[in-house]
Amino acid sequence: MAKNRPRSVTLAEIVASLPPAPEPSVEGVLSPAGRKEFVDDTGRRWLRVRGPLDPRVARRLVARADALIVGEVGGGRLRHVPPADRETTWHRVKERPTGDSVPGYAPYEFVSEDGMTLLYFEEGC
Repeated sequence: MAKNRPRSVTLAEIVASLPPAPEPSVEGVLSPAGRKEFVDDTGRRWLRVRGPLDPRVARRLVARADALIVGEVGGGRLRHVPPADRETTWHRVKERPTGDSVPGYAPYEFVSEDGMTLLYFEEGC
């Protein structure tokens, strides 16, 4: 008499038994430039005022803004630029508007609830 083999589980049954995948966080999907507001990695909440900015307005904000952030890889990684490096950063991004070169940079102005100003450059591919 032949022995019955134990029943094996199919791939479809394994997949059906898994819990549903978590929904992706909207916070991690949209870049700061594509939102009306965002919270940076230091916890400060910024509200977008305008942008993309005219290069002349961006140039003035390089010197006057309280903070300058470059959103590398489409805003996926925020790089805070210290005041001593602002001029160097400006010379690197001013000749590379979005759409004209790769990577391109688009400037945006944000303000915080306590009145601080942020100049944000979004790096685009």
